[in-house]
Amino acid sequence: MFIAIPASATATATATGTGAAAAVRVYHRTALKNLKRSSGFRAPPPCGQRIACNMAGIPPRETPCPMSVLPARPQKIDAAVKREALMSSQFFQAMKPREIDEILGFSSERRVARNATVFTKGDPGSSMVAVLAGRVRVGNVSTEGKEVTLNVVGKGEIVGEIALLDGKPRSADVTAVVDSTLLVVERRHFMPFLLRHGDLVERLLAVLCERLRKTTLALEEIALFDMPTRLARLLLKLSDDYGRPTDGAAGSMRIDMKLSQRDLSNLVASSRESVNRQLAVWRREGIVDLEAGYLILRRPRALQVLTE
Repeated sequence: MFIAIPASATATATATGTGAAAAVRVYHRTALKNLKRSSGFRAPPPCGQRIACNMAGIPPRETPCPMSVLPARPQKIDAAVKREALMSSQFFQAMKPREIDEILGFSSERRVARNATVFTKGDPGSSMVAVLAGRVRVGNVSTEGKEVTLNVVGKGEIVGEIALLDGKPRSADVTAVVDSTLLVVERRHFMPFLLRHGDLVERLLAVLCERLRKTTLALEEIALFDMPTRLARLLLKLSDDYGRPTDGAAGSMRIDMKLSQRDLSNLVASSRESVNRQLAVWRREGIVDLEAGYLILRRPRALQVLTE
């Protein structure tokens, strides 16, 4: 078996008059340079290129040939896992299993790295994304450059459903909090699907009306409750969505989502300093704690009392 040397390497060697051995060296050198610029690679079986190296009179390499180091392909998420993630979303709960499967048929997966932009405010509203794995942050930046977090969306939740229906530009920025896998549903596929299932329109209207009611309640919460109460309600909600029991006292929960004090202050419509002071008070009282950047609710019941 003989592995051909790329024409670019051969041409370089021919121009310098150094022959086949130099062609292979150029080949390896270029490959190694490209490899150093990349990440997430894995070492495969022994390099078949070594045969070409031996034929050109180059001693065997102590390390694998760079050209034998191939990019690791991410595994695709199983259809059952996708279906389960979608069914946990209120938007998709209005649909029947066969309708979910039809959507999966014309949707696509998209993987985004931590801190990568999913879409920005003003982008065309051509699709909706459902989070299959990971988390994304929905926010905006004010004219003064202040970043405001509007929501944090996790597995089974969706972003952009309004744009999916009206096609208008995005109203906020969406950024990956961690490495995430998204399911992208294009409007150009979804609208014909919606027309084929006329009864689904009424069900989706009911879902959107419920979302509007929740938005109204959130605005009332800001107007009627003081900051400690709003913060307590937020922490309890985060605990319900992302919490897991700790090894500490009974009922103690760790919120498996790293949120900065600025994020928390944005979510409760307050200042970072006010949130910092309140968390410090609760830490002294043993109600909350902070470990490796994660919030721990030591006494959730104490926070529940504040919300009653």
